Amino acid sequence: MIKLTKLEEEVIYSIVLKEVPDPDYARTVLSRLEVKDRVFSKDISDQNKCCGFYLNFRENTLLKDIELSSFQLAIQFEHGDSPTGGAFILFLSPQKGINFLEGTFYDATFPIEKICSDRHGFYLK
Repeated sequence: MIKLTKLEEEVIYSIVLKEVPDPDYARTVLSRLEVKDRVFSKDISDQNKCCGFYLNFRENTLLKDIELSSFQLAIQFEHGDSPTGGAFILFLSPQKGINFLEGTFYDATFPIEKICSDRHGFYLK
C-alpha cells in the first residue's frame, strides 16, 4: 500500500477543509483515501528532481455527501526556495470521488526525496 506523503496530506486536508470547514470530516476523508500510484514529472537534467507530480487514487465516492463548488479544487502553497511556490489541484469524478491530485511547481524543481519528506518546505499562507 502506498502512503500519502506529509505534503500530500497537508494539501488534501487544506482543500477539503475549504469545501467543508470541519477538521474531523477532512481527517476522515484522508484516512479513507487509497493511493493507486504516484508519478513524478522529473527534471530532464536531473532525474532526482521534479517539477511536479500526479497522485492517483483508487475509485471512491468520499465526497458524495457534500455540495461541491467545482469538480476541480485548487490551492496554492508557498515555498521559501521558490517565488512561485506550488499549485495543487484535486480532480474529482462525477460520482464525487477523488480521482487524482496534481502538484506543479511552475518553473522550479525540487529534489523528489525532499518533497516526499516531512520537511518538504511548502506551507499555506
